[in-house]
Amino acid sequence: MSRRSSGDAEMSLFPFLSILVCLIGVLTLMIVGVSIAQMNTPDIDELLKNQDKLEEVKKELTELEKKKAELQKLIKMAEGIRKQLNDALKKLRELEQMKQQADQQEKLAAQAVELLAEIQRLEKRIAQLTKELDDLLKKIAKLEEELAKREKKPVPVVQIQPSGSEKLLNGKIRPTFVETTKEGVRIHTPQGETFVTNRDLRNDDKAFMQLLKESDERSDRMIIFLIRSDAVRTFDTAKRLADKSHAYNSRLPIVGQGRVDLSLFFKAMKK
Repeated sequence: MSRRSSGDAEMSLFPFLSILVCLIGVLTLMIVGVSIAQMNTPDIDELLKNQDKLEEVKKELTELEKKKAELQKLIKMAEGIRKQLNDALKKLRELEQMKQQADQQEKLAAQAVELLAEIQRLEKRIAQLTKELDDLLKKIAKLEEELAKREKKPVPVVQIQPSGSEKLLNGKIRPTFVETTKEGVRIHTPQGETFVTNRDLRNDDKAFMQLLKESDERSDRMIIFLIRSDAVRTFDTAKRLADKSHAYNSRLPIVGQGRVDLSLFFKAMKK
């Protein structure tokens, strides 16, 4: 960003601008190098493991959907068996009444024998259905317990470790982290977070434009974009606005969809 010279004497600023551009280029290369080096650290390996865990959680959720469907089928089967059991008990009572009437009438003796055989058959069927119902209820309870446990699994947190150039670590440059998401950008500061939607971002949101202005006017400020894999379009919009405002910025890709944790970085900045 150019400045007007004071006084009557005219002086060429070209050499100073050239030196400034070179310094910015060197700092950019250093930040890119540190970012690449950081991606090979155990912390990034841990983030990649978290990404694998996230994929496993997604697979488990798919399995849960299948088990939900299976659970619904089992519940319907249990209701059907319960209805059959009630019908069988009703018929058993009817047969018992018929048996009593048959005992009173000798002419119905032969029919009573048949009814007794039917009662025995129904009793066996009732015992079988009761056992099946108990097994189904146990299986349903087990599936519901497993489903509840899996639904409570948290998404891994993405923790940003303190690293970077010496100026960044010793506090000479104070970064502001801007997380890019599909829905917009989230500005992280030690005081809290500010979310700006994509729509507001395209309409020159006041909070984001103020951040760009401060980064442009103060040499000790820098914006670090935290880029998620599904938010490249949002990053392009924010990056274009930052470059247009001459705001000093860098980028850092993050793995996974967990909440960003910058507590360690903010703690290091206070030292």
